[in-house]
Amino acid sequence: MTQPTTPDTNRWIPLFPLPLVALPGDLVPLHIFEPRYRSLIADCLDAAESGAFAEFGICLFHEEQLHDWGCLVCIDKILQRYPDGRLDILTHGTRPFRLLRVRDEKSYREAQVGVVEDAPDEVPEPELLRRVESLCEVYSGLVQPGGTVAGGLPDQPPSFRLAGQAVADPLIRQSLLEKSGERERLVYLAAFFEKAIPRLRKLEEINHRVKTNGHFKKIPGGEESLAE
Repeated sequence: MTQPTTPDTNRWIPLFPLPLVALPGDLVPLHIFEPRYRSLIADCLDAAESGAFAEFGICLFHEEQLHDWGCLVCIDKILQRYPDGRLDILTHGTRPFRLLRVRDEKSYREAQVGVVEDAPDEVPEPELLRRVESLCEVYSGLVQPGGTVAGGLPDQPPSFRLAGQAVADPLIRQSLLEKSGERERLVYLAAFFEKAIPRLRKLEEINHRVKTNGHFKKIPGGEESLAE
């Protein structure tokens, strides 16, 4: 099922393709070094001085492909400015979007997007949420995620909060971003954790055996992607 979107055709959103997926509520630190993206950030900050949001869109760029779904992020602060023009900034994810149109009139891409909002009356079953929270705790104990940090916005859906805490794989995060509604996201996360946890435990056991007796020349299954 695809998510319903509300077209926002009154403005063009600066677009920042990256090899990561921001989720609503994530804190996303970025190091800005390319001249075109320095211009993007400068334009966002100029817009903020005029009363607009210092906002741009992050889309996953993976295997030479720009994905259609992304997440709007707001600039929270400039962490550091370097003498050569580079920047360290802190942003946070706000809302998912889908690309409608893309243009290349500036040094960076811009897009008109369809913004996604969950149905306000959707309340997933408490049992489902407890199950996903329990699985997430087990999964988190087996991996060391990186990239973004869960920010915990007051109205952040639990699915995004849990994925932000535990899941680093950009393809898993991308699939979650494209799900329709909170219940569908929680069901997806439960299925992912239930598939990933046994694999991770098996790899952990094999790694332990390798360290203790050295009988394995290659770790079976080590090349398998948990996104499969």
